[in-house]
Amino acid sequence: MKTGYWYIRTDTTFTEEDGVSYIVELRSKRIPRIKIGDTILLLDRELFTHSGLVLQTSYENDKEQSIYEKRVVKVGDLTRIESPNSLSDFAYSLPKIYKHFSKPYRHFIRSYGRLSEVEVDIILNKKIFLSRTACGKIFESLHDIHKQLFISFVSIEHPKILTSYPIDYFNLFEILNKYINSNIFSHVNFLKSSIRIMQKHQWPDLGFSEEEELTKKKTDTILGQFEVLTKAEENMGKGLGFVAEGISQYKQEEKFSSSLFKDSWLPKILNP
Repeated sequence: MKTGYWYIRTDTTFTEEDGVSYIVELRSKRIPRIKIGDTILLLDRELFTHSGLVLQTSYENDKEQSIYEKRVVKVGDLTRIESPNSLSDFAYSLPKIYKHFSKPYRHFIRSYGRLSEVEVDIILNKKIFLSRTACGKIFESLHDIHKQLFISFVSIEHPKILTSYPIDYFNLFEILNKYINSNIFSHVNFLKSSIRIMQKHQWPDLGFSEEEELTKKKTDTILGQFEVLTKAEENMGKGLGFVAEGISQYKQEEKFSSSLFKDSWLPKILNP
Protein backbone atom coordinates (compact mmCIF):
# COMPACT_ATOMS: atom_id res chain seq x y z
CA MET A 1 0.00 0.00 0.00
CA LYS A 2 1.29 3.46 -0.94
CA THR A 3 2.78 5.53 1.88
CA GLY A 4 0.89 8.67 2.82
CA TYR A 5 2.42 11.96 3.95
CA TRP A 6 0.67 14.23 6.43
CA TYR A 7 1.03 17.10 8.84
CA ILE A 8 -0.72 17.05 12.22
CA ARG A 9 -1.03 20.22 14.27
CA THR A 10 -0.14 19.66 17.91
CA ASP A 11 -1.39 23.11 18.95
CA THR A 12 -5.02 22.42 17.98
CA THR A 13 -5.27 18.73 18.93
CA PHE A 14 -5.00 16.96 22.25
CA THR A 15 -1.64 15.23 22.46
CA GLU A 16 0.28 13.17 25.00
CA GLU A 17 4.03 12.76 24.80
CA ASP A 18 6.05 10.03 26.50
CA GLY A 19 9.45 11.00 25.12
CA VAL A 20 9.47 8.47 22.29
CA SER A 21 6.00 8.93 20.76
CA TYR A 22 3.00 11.23 20.48
CA ILE A 23 -0.59 10.16 21.06
CA VAL A 24 -2.79 12.49 19.00
CA GLU A 25 -6.56 12.73 19.32
CA LEU A 26 -8.37 13.85 16.17
CA ARG A 27 -12.04 14.85 16.33
CA SER A 28 -13.72 13.94 13.07
CA LYS A 29 -16.97 12.66 11.56
CA ARG A 30 -15.09 11.06 8.71
CA ILE A 31 -12.57 8.30 9.25
CA PRO A 32 -9.10 9.78 8.72
CA ARG A 33 -7.16 8.31 5.82
CA ILE A 34 -4.01 8.37 7.95
CA LYS A 35 -2.82 4.77 8.24
CA ILE A 36 -0.08 2.77 9.92
CA GLY A 37 3.29 3.35 8.24
CA ASP A 38 2.46 6.84 6.97
CA THR A 39 4.95 9.68 7.49
CA ILE A 40 3.85 12.48 9.81
CA LEU A 41 5.26 15.97 10.34
CA LEU A 42 4.16 17.52 13.63
CA LEU A 43 3.35 21.22 13.35
CA ASP A 44 3.22 23.42 16.46
CA ARG A 45 1.68 26.75 15.43
CA GLU A 46 4.12 27.71 12.65
CA LEU A 47 7.03 25.40 13.45
CA PHE A 48 7.59 21.86 12.20
CA THR A 49 8.92 20.17 15.33
CA HIS A 50 9.22 16.42 14.59
CA SER A 51 8.91 13.86 11.85
CA GLY A 52 7.73 10.34 12.61
CA LEU A 53 5.79 7.28 11.51
CA VAL A 54 2.27 6.18 12.38
CA LEU A 55 2.63 3.17 14.69
CA GLN A 56 -1.01 2.68 15.59
CA THR A 57 -4.53 4.00 14.93
CA SER A 58 -7.80 3.47 16.79
CA TYR A 59 -10.20 3.57 13.87
CA GLU A 60 -9.30 0.62 11.61
CA ASN A 61 -12.78 -0.87 12.01
CA ASP A 62 -14.76 2.33 12.56
CA LYS A 63 -17.70 3.40 10.42
CA GLU A 64 -18.69 6.88 9.30
CA GLN A 65 -20.58 8.77 12.00
CA SER A 66 -22.98 11.72 11.97
CA ILE A 67 -21.31 13.12 15.06
CA TYR A 68 -17.71 13.99 15.83
CA GLU A 69 -15.80 11.00 17.19
CA LYS A 70 -12.41 10.71 18.84
CA ARG A 71 -9.84 9.15 16.48
CA VAL A 72 -6.45 8.36 18.01
CA VAL A 73 -3.16 8.25 16.10
CA LYS A 74 0.11 7.12 17.71
CA VAL A 75 3.21 8.65 16.10
CA GLY A 76 6.63 7.18 16.91
CA ASP A 77 10.20 6.92 15.55
CA LEU A 78 10.41 10.63 16.20
CA THR A 79 13.16 12.83 14.80
CA ARG A 80 13.44 16.48 15.77
CA ILE A 81 13.26 18.92 12.84
CA GLU A 82 15.94 21.58 13.26
CA SER A 83 15.92 25.15 11.94
CA PRO A 84 15.02 26.32 9.36
CA ASN A 85 11.67 24.78 10.24
CA SER A 86 9.06 27.55 10.20
CA LEU A 87 6.28 27.88 7.65
CA SER A 88 7.64 31.31 6.67
CA ASP A 89 10.99 29.69 5.79
CA PHE A 90 9.21 27.49 3.22
CA ALA A 91 6.50 29.95 2.12
CA TYR A 92 7.85 30.10 -1.43
CA SER A 93 9.17 26.52 -1.58
CA LEU A 94 6.07 24.38 -0.97
CA PRO A 95 3.51 23.96 -3.78
CA LYS A 96 0.83 23.63 -1.06
CA ILE A 97 1.32 27.34 -0.33
CA TYR A 98 -0.09 28.90 -3.50
CA LYS A 99 -1.08 32.28 -2.02
CA HIS A 100 -1.03 34.01 1.40
CA PHE A 101 2.77 33.99 1.21
CA SER A 102 3.09 36.43 4.12
CA LYS A 103 0.64 34.29 6.16
CA PRO A 104 1.44 30.71 5.07
CA TYR A 105 -0.26 29.21 8.16
CA ARG A 106 -3.58 29.90 6.41
CA HIS A 107 -2.85 26.86 4.24
CA PHE A 108 -2.51 24.71 7.38
CA ILE A 109 -5.64 25.70 9.31
CA ARG A 110 -7.01 22.15 9.59
CA SER A 111 -5.91 19.94 12.48
CA TYR A 112 -4.30 17.60 9.94
CA GLY A 113 -3.83 17.48 6.18
CA ARG A 114 -1.96 15.94 3.30
CA LEU A 115 1.54 16.74 2.13
CA SER A 116 3.28 15.39 -0.94
CA GLU A 117 6.42 13.27 -0.74
CA VAL A 118 8.32 16.09 -2.44
CA GLU A 119 7.11 18.63 0.12
CA VAL A 120 8.20 16.42 3.02
CA ASP A 121 11.62 16.05 1.38
CA ILE A 122 11.84 19.83 0.99
CA ILE A 123 11.09 20.41 4.68
CA LEU A 124 13.28 17.65 6.12
CA ASN A 125 16.26 18.32 3.86
CA LYS A 126 15.96 22.14 3.87
CA LYS A 127 15.60 22.39 0.09
CA ILE A 128 14.54 26.02 0.10
CA PHE A 129 13.76 27.40 -3.37
CA LEU A 130 16.27 30.26 -3.08
CA SER A 131 15.46 32.38 -6.14
CA ARG A 132 11.67 32.19 -5.67
CA THR A 133 12.01 32.90 -1.94
CA ALA A 134 14.34 35.85 -2.61
CA CYS A 135 12.03 37.32 -5.26
CA GLY A 136 8.96 36.90 -3.07
CA LYS A 137 10.39 38.18 0.20
CA ILE A 138 12.24 41.13 -1.38
CA PHE A 139 9.14 42.13 -3.33
CA GLU A 140 7.06 41.78 -0.15
CA SER A 141 9.41 44.19 1.65
CA LEU A 142 9.13 46.92 -0.99
CA HIS A 143 6.92 49.97 -0.58
CA ASP A 144 3.57 49.63 -2.37
CA ILE A 145 4.59 52.24 -4.93
CA HIS A 146 7.76 50.31 -5.77
CA LYS A 147 5.72 47.09 -6.06
CA GLN A 148 3.53 48.73 -8.70
CA LEU A 149 6.51 50.28 -10.46
CA PHE A 150 8.39 46.99 -10.56
CA ILE A 151 5.48 45.09 -12.10
CA SER A 152 5.14 47.90 -14.68
CA PHE A 153 8.89 47.71 -15.32
CA VAL A 154 8.71 43.94 -15.89
CA SER A 155 5.64 44.30 -18.12
CA ILE A 156 7.40 46.79 -20.38
CA GLU A 157 11.00 45.57 -20.35
CA HIS A 158 10.51 41.79 -19.87
CA PRO A 159 6.92 40.94 -20.88
CA LYS A 160 7.62 37.27 -21.69
CA ILE A 161 8.49 36.44 -18.09
CA LEU A 162 4.91 37.28 -17.07
CA THR A 163 3.50 34.34 -19.02
CA SER A 164 6.42 31.92 -19.31
CA TYR A 165 6.22 28.45 -17.77
CA PRO A 166 8.03 27.41 -15.75
CA ILE A 167 9.08 30.85 -14.57
CA ASP A 168 12.82 31.47 -14.66
CA TYR A 169 13.21 32.76 -11.11
CA PHE A 170 16.96 33.15 -11.49
CA ASN A 171 16.32 35.60 -14.33
CA LEU A 172 13.54 37.27 -12.35
CA PHE A 173 15.88 37.75 -9.39
CA GLU A 174 18.44 39.43 -11.66
CA ILE A 175 15.71 41.75 -13.00
CA LEU A 176 14.60 42.62 -9.45
CA ASN A 177 18.22 43.21 -8.44
CA LYS A 178 18.67 45.53 -11.42
CA TYR A 179 15.49 47.43 -10.53
CA ILE A 180 16.60 47.94 -6.91
CA ASN A 181 20.01 49.22 -7.96
CA SER A 182 18.68 51.61 -10.61
CA ASN A 183 15.53 52.84 -8.86
CA ILE A 184 16.29 52.65 -5.12
CA PHE A 185 20.04 52.66 -4.55
CA SER A 186 20.47 55.43 -7.16
CA HIS A 187 18.57 57.82 -4.87
CA VAL A 188 21.11 57.13 -2.13
CA ASN A 189 23.82 58.26 -4.56
CA PHE A 190 21.94 61.51 -5.17
CA LEU A 191 21.73 61.98 -1.42
CA LYS A 192 25.49 61.44 -1.13
CA SER A 193 26.04 64.42 -3.44
CA SER A 194 23.71 66.51 -1.28
CA ILE A 195 25.61 65.53 1.86
CA ARG A 196 28.90 66.72 0.37
CA ILE A 197 27.32 70.14 -0.30
CA MET A 198 25.87 70.26 3.22
CA GLN A 199 29.22 69.40 4.78
CA LYS A 200 30.93 72.05 2.69
CA HIS A 201 28.52 74.74 3.92
CA GLN A 202 28.25 73.28 7.43
CA TRP A 203 24.49 72.59 7.46
CA PRO A 204 24.36 69.54 9.75
CA ASP A 205 20.82 70.31 11.01
CA LEU A 206 19.17 70.87 7.64
CA GLY A 207 16.08 68.70 7.42
CA PHE A 208 12.31 68.49 7.55
CA SER A 209 9.69 68.54 10.30
CA GLU A 210 5.96 68.87 10.80
CA GLU A 211 4.86 72.44 11.46
CA GLU A 212 3.59 71.67 14.96
CA GLU A 213 6.96 70.14 15.85
CA LEU A 214 9.00 73.25 15.01
CA THR A 215 8.45 74.66 18.50
CA LYS A 216 9.69 71.40 19.99
CA LYS A 217 12.92 71.68 18.00
CA LYS A 218 12.44 68.17 16.61
CA THR A 219 13.89 67.92 13.12
CA ASP A 220 14.32 64.86 10.91
CA THR A 221 17.70 65.84 9.49
CA ILE A 222 18.90 64.85 6.04
CA LEU A 223 22.20 63.80 7.59
CA GLY A 224 20.36 61.40 9.90
CA GLN A 225 18.40 59.96 6.99
CA PHE A 226 21.60 59.57 5.02
CA GLU A 227 23.23 57.51 7.78
CA VAL A 228 20.22 55.18 7.95
CA LEU A 229 19.96 54.81 4.17
CA THR A 230 23.68 54.22 3.73
CA LYS A 231 23.62 51.41 6.29
CA ALA A 232 20.52 49.91 4.66
CA GLU A 233 22.12 50.09 1.21
CA GLU A 234 25.26 48.39 2.51
CA ASN A 235 23.35 45.58 4.23
CA MET A 236 20.94 45.01 1.35
CA GLY A 237 23.76 45.10 -1.19
CA LYS A 238 25.61 42.40 0.73
CA GLY A 239 22.41 40.38 1.10
CA LEU A 240 21.61 40.54 -2.62
CA GLY A 241 25.16 39.48 -3.45
CA PHE A 242 25.00 36.55 -1.03
CA VAL A 243 21.66 35.37 -2.46
CA ALA A 244 22.90 35.68 -6.05
CA GLU A 245 25.94 33.58 -5.17
CA GLY A 246 23.77 30.89 -3.55
CA ILE A 247 21.38 30.77 -6.51
CA SER A 248 24.29 30.37 -8.95
CA GLN A 249 25.77 27.57 -6.86
CA TYR A 250 22.54 25.54 -6.87
CA LYS A 251 21.29 26.16 -10.41
CA GLN A 252 20.32 22.53 -11.06
CA GLU A 253 18.36 22.33 -7.81
CA GLU A 254 16.70 25.65 -8.64
CA LYS A 255 15.66 24.33 -12.06
CA PHE A 256 14.02 21.28 -10.44
CA SER A 257 12.25 23.45 -7.85
CA SER A 258 10.88 25.67 -10.61
CA SER A 259 9.27 22.65 -12.29
CA LEU A 260 7.12 22.07 -9.17
CA PHE A 261 5.18 25.30 -9.61
CA LYS A 262 2.54 26.03 -12.20
CA ASP A 263 2.78 29.78 -11.94
CA SER A 264 1.29 31.01 -15.19
CA TRP A 265 0.87 34.61 -14.10
CA LEU A 266 3.69 36.35 -12.30
CA PRO A 267 1.85 39.10 -10.32
CA LYS A 268 0.04 36.33 -8.38
CA ILE A 269 3.46 35.27 -7.04
CA LEU A 270 4.40 38.89 -6.35
CA ASN A 271 1.33 39.49 -4.23
CA PRO A 272 1.71 38.58 -0.53
